[in-house]
Amino acid sequence: MNRGFIKLWRVSFDNKMYFAEPFTRWQAWLDLLLLANHKDRFVTFRGVMVEVKRGQVATAERFLADRWQWSRGKVRRFLNHLESARQIVPQKSNVLSIYTIAKWEVYQGDSTADDTTNSTTDGPQTDRPKKGKNVNKSICAKPQGDLAPEEVALSFPVTGQDQDWHLTKTKLAEYESTFDTLDVLAQCRRALQWIKDNPSKRKTTKGMTRFLGSWLTRAANDPRTPKQECQQSETYTGAVL
Repeated sequence: MNRGFIKLWRVSFDNKMYFAEPFTRWQAWLDLLLLANHKDRFVTFRGVMVEVKRGQVATAERFLADRWQWSRGKVRRFLNHLESARQIVPQKSNVLSIYTIAKWEVYQGDSTADDTTNSTTDGPQTDRPKKGKNVNKSICAKPQGDLAPEEVALSFPVTGQDQDWHLTKTKLAEYESTFDTLDVLAQCRRALQWIKDNPSKRKTTKGMTRFLGSWLTRAANDPRTPKQECQQSETYTGAVL
């Protein structure tokens, strides 16, 4: 019997081969494992904050159909099969569906890899900054999953391991200081609507700051964009969208 395991990082999502063709059933199952949370966190879906626990996947059939290049009927049949085989436990609501990976702690619990490595693993690993690389501390100071609702100004749907990228009020204030002639919040709302209207052009979590920076730069350089007098920026305190 084959024993041991290997580490498979979620950065695999960024590989062009990952989505190059329709998924097999095994790839779809592996994708669910990679999408599952490695710790408890909150996600925003249609303006509602939902708690998703370790070993759970918060998703929708339409999202998986687009991701796996399947029909929604095939996705539904596959999920029903996994439920019958007791590989997942579904929890559906009027907001979104949450699927718990059965035996998650057996698959991904803290343990030593038998015949593979002496180090421990905590489930599918996220990409880590490499030594010698500059890390933007203003962006990475706190993991997105650890943000409290009151720290979030806007939430953008993204592709990849996360369903949402949160624009924090701290980052918003930073943008307001840089683009002091713009109504930055209004521009970010327009960017959010554009992403909602163009789901095929959604960005990854890593690409969101570059996307917003480029959006705001274009708006600042566009003579048609309404400008406002420079003033000291204030942290946004409105409701989370």
